[in-house]
Formats: sequence, C-alpha cells, structure tokens
Amino acid sequence: MGQHFLIDENIACRQVALAHIEKGDRVLEVGGGHGMLTGLLKEAGASLTCIEKDAVLAKELTTRFPEVRTIHEDALQVEWPPSDVFVSNIPYVISSQISLRILKQGFKRAVVMYQDEFARRITAGPGSKTYSRLGVKMQYKNRCHIAFTVPRAAFSPPPNVDSAVVVIEPTSPTIEAVDEKAFFKLVDVLFSHRRKKARNNIIGARHLFTTKERADELEAIVRDWPLGDKRVESISIQDMVELSNRLSSSCSKI
Repeated sequence: MGQHFLIDENIACRQVALAHIEKGDRVLEVGGGHGMLTGLLKEAGASLTCIEKDAVLAKELTTRFPEVRTIHEDALQVEWPPSDVFVSNIPYVISSQISLRILKQGFKRAVVMYQDEFARRITAGPGSKTYSRLGVKMQYKNRCHIAFTVPRAAFSPPPNVDSAVVVIEPTSPTIEAVDEKAFFKLVDVLFSHRRKKARNNIIGARHLFTTKERADELEAIVRDWPLGDKRVESISIQDMVELSNRLSSSCSKI
C-alpha cells in the first residue's frame, strides 16, 4: 500500500481486540509506521517486537516506545523472532510473501489488514471466482475470515483501494497431506490454468510429480479421478489433499 498510515484509532483498537492478547504474549508487528497499532499492542500487555524497514520510522518507534523491541530491517529478509501472535497493517505490495511467512511461523493467531480484494482471495472457498492458490494454502491448516472492512478515509493519505482485516487461526485439517510439499505443488499446478480441466493441468505437468518411467501410472490415476473434468474453482481443499495423497503414495518423485 506504500506510505499510507492508519489514523483511525477505533480501527486499531478493533484489531487489538481481535488478537485476544494475554499478558506476556510474544507479539510481532510488521510495518509499525508512526505507531498507531504499536502503542495499543504495548498497552494490551504484549511482549512486542516491531519490524520496520524505514529508517526514519524505526527511529521514531524506538524513541516513542523504548520498551518495544524495534528491528530496523526488511521483514522479507530478516529472520522473525519466535512469537505467539501476529498483528499488523502490512504494506500491501508484500501481502503474498508475508502471508506465506505467517504460515511457516506457527502463530496461534494472526490479525492482518490487507487490501480488500486480496483479503477476499485468501478467504474464498470453492465456487467463488476469487478462489485462489494462496487461499487454499492459507486455509489448508487455518481458519481464515474477514472480520471487518476498513474505509479509505481511515488512512492518511487515503489509498485508492479498500481494506479488510483478516483473522487467521490454526486448525486441524479434515484430511492431512502425506507430503505437504507435493500438495502445495499440486495446488500450484491446478491453479496455473484456471480455465482448463483439472485433469489436463496435472497431466501436462506430470514431470513435476513423477519419473518418466512412472508417468503412465500417474496418468492412469488422474484419468480415473472423478473430479478430473472440473475446473479448479469447483474443487475443495479436501479433494485436492486426497488426490495429492494418492499420487504421493503411488508414484511420487518429490
């Protein structure tokens, strides 16, 4: 989103409330800006670390909140400290990268402000035109929902897009992937050509999943797949996991 700073304290208060911070919780914030959210997180009793890339803003945060650990680094380049909760108004240009880092970090809860369109993509389910590969990866082991939308007037200067706050909480999947790396690769392949039949996407990328010697075996499994004639937007996460597990157990090279 660039340098657009939240100026509506009521919005920040709602974000902190959604985080359900308990005293002593290790909280990570990325992009502290002028400290609107930072100050409220500190008041909530968080043991807070804030990563801020901008040198001027990092100095301002250090001066205003000396008890907060402020890291003047690029959040995409630096290692994140172990934390329990993630609460942030992230720069929208790095939404995808930050979201994938959230998945790997293992927070017990994340409250993140995204561009509204992006928020709808990562929370959409099958049957929606905004169903996406990142949404599948986010929702595979997490509950993701839009808590509320945020008007443009809540920022200075106002951006050209609407915003939304998403809550992400870990959950146990209905069925777990035997090989998570293979599952994520299958998701990428399925979404690579949204208008094609799912079966054709997989067969066209069979070299990613199996050896040349076992390609016929993979193709037979995929041709026998009852959902193969469907497009990816109509296939549930559970169905993708089930197919991934079948491929992994029969002919995987990953």
